[in-house]
Amino acid sequence: MVNVDDFTTVKIHSVVHSARHKALLSWDVVENRESVFRDALELQVEFWLSSWGASILAAALASGAEELWSEDFQSGRAYRGVLVVNPFQGVAE
Repeated sequence: MVNVDDFTTVKIHSVVHSARHKALLSWDVVENRESVFRDALELQVEFWLSSWGASILAAALASGAEELWSEDFQSGRAYRGVLVVNPFQGVAE
């Protein structure tokens, strides 16, 4: 016996999951080229970032992004023209 509510929940979840995948696939992918790697090394020294943070910032710069959404950087700070936005800042816990 199948509960109709369970089927509806699964169907809605499937539609939402599909919409998320479609949105993610529409994003541009930045290849981790040597130039991006070298830029990350420079950013790590310049801003005292972790290697992972510097790699993320280097990819954002390479993509031409104006904003970088992250809770791991200082929100409101601009790094070489890329503004960091913490999407969780101000959200009640």
